[in-house]
Amino acid sequence: MRKTYDRACLDCIFAAYGDLSRHWSREHLLVDAFFSSANRFDKIVHDVCETTLARELVLDYCPACAAPSFQEIQRCYDDLAKHLNKVGKPPAGIRQISRAWLFGLAQRSANLLGAVDWLVTESAKNDPDGDTPAPATMPDFSHRLSPLGGADNTLALVDTVNMATNKLLAIATMLSDHFALDEDENRPSDETVFFALQAIKHEALDIKAIVEGFHPERQNQHA
Repeated sequence: MRKTYDRACLDCIFAAYGDLSRHWSREHLLVDAFFSSANRFDKIVHDVCETTLARELVLDYCPACAAPSFQEIQRCYDDLAKHLNKVGKPPAGIRQISRAWLFGLAQRSANLLGAVDWLVTESAKNDPDGDTPAPATMPDFSHRLSPLGGADNTLALVDTVNMATNKLLAIATMLSDHFALDEDENRPSDETVFFALQAIKHEALDIKAIVEGFHPERQNQHA
């Protein structure tokens, strides 16, 4: 039996999604309006997930392209819509809600908001008539790079990639070992498997980004 707040939570999510889809279908060129709807939807989904799962969620957006675009927003929006359609509108969808589905919804919502925010931020930078945007505060991820210099030289690049690869393989090995357990032994939860796979994905994307950034860095050094 699902808890009583499940119906209210699902109602709230689909109501916010209705607003979001109306902005997308009718006013998707008005980025600010859609951005506002995406922010509202993400906040509702985030609050529902944290309340239902009784834990704080910190989700990252990993772009699938090198520059912000409406195509990237479309991809994230379609992915979110497809995920919501797996359960359907209440009350029919209540029985199909799972922890893994909620995590997936929160991640897709974060992806959509990240894609729109990326486009809005870049558009503001390139708008000569707009106000000069405040410089973005970027977190320091140098702890993920080699102490030899990150991607400043070939040796540091190789060391950084080796570090990321070893972390990726360690997670994959531990995850695969769990699935070799007998049926009567405890297996990892859907939540654990989800975040382990996310960690593997993020390490692979880190490697890709580091290698792609190495060539421009070397060109700048020799300029």
